[in-house]
Amino acid sequence: MSLLKVFIFPDLLREELLCIESCVEQIKNLAEIEVYRVTETHEKFFKKASIDSPAWIVSKDWRRAIDFLSVSKNPNKTFVSVLSSQSKPLTPWETWFRTWTKRIPNQVVLVTHSPLSYQFLRDLAGIAENQLLRLPLALPTLETNQVASGEKFIVGTFCSFTAPNNLHFILTLAHYLQTRDSEIQVKIVGTGPLKHHLNRLLTDLNLGKQVQIIESQDPSWVDQFDVSLNFSSHNDHFIPELLSGASGVVPLSIQVQGIEDYIQDSHNGFIIPLDETKTAGELVLTLKQNPLLLREMGSRFRNHTMSYFGAATVAPLYLETFGIAALQNKNFIRCAR
Repeated sequence: MSLLKVFIFPDLLREELLCIESCVEQIKNLAEIEVYRVTETHEKFFKKASIDSPAWIVSKDWRRAIDFLSVSKNPNKTFVSVLSSQSKPLTPWETWFRTWTKRIPNQVVLVTHSPLSYQFLRDLAGIAENQLLRLPLALPTLETNQVASGEKFIVGTFCSFTAPNNLHFILTLAHYLQTRDSEIQVKIVGTGPLKHHLNRLLTDLNLGKQVQIIESQDPSWVDQFDVSLNFSSHNDHFIPELLSGASGVVPLSIQVQGIEDYIQDSHNGFIIPLDETKTAGELVLTLKQNPLLLREMGSRFRNHTMSYFGAATVAPLYLETFGIAALQNKNFIRCAR
């Protein structure tokens, strides 16, 4: 029976790691598996060792991970999750090397987690379709450790403080809400280089009392939200929606390819066109004015994400795709840390 080796790199964001760990923990109950938490100290070991079984690599920078693990030596399929279409800048030597080895090894299959990511790799990166596939990420398990918000109605977003996350649109929405209902609080949670820029904008827009910038990588902040804003224009996965589902928070997301798999518009959340500030604002106001609707939609969204993206549903899809047979008895697990 084939043994699956899973390599998890340390460059994952906290919310990405939670989704991957949720799936891996369920896979442990179904198949033989070795889990490696890859660090720089493993480099010499992996460069010399030959991976001789099916492998699943999870790294933010998937190209570097392929090079790091020397997967070309593995005669079996190596599946590599693509959590970002971006990659760290290459050194001149690496750039030269890539010009001679542009194609990824034939036995490597890239696992995408959104239609846009799949399309980007196929159409723009030129990856062959037989080296691409799509699988959903698993619903994460979140710990609730934040102080309850009390009677405040909180509209929040958990994101990176970077340009692709439409932060200016979120602040524009906050300004619209302030003019309509000053009791609504907006929390922007995350980390990134634009934190000081955001704080300056809060001052310029006179939003300091209503909007709070929280520097944190803890996804459990989502549990405080009444409505979750998911307005990233760089759609590599649907983790923001999964975080909302894990907490039973009503999602408000922009229209992107594949979002309908997660949100049934006006039933368990809302899907709006990009930059429709007034539409988004009016939907938030409607939810605040109708607490019963808010609770019902949140419950529907939690149930939907659990049914379709819970680890018990997703993990068998990974095993089937990886060609790993489920065990009929107690499995053997070895973790290298």
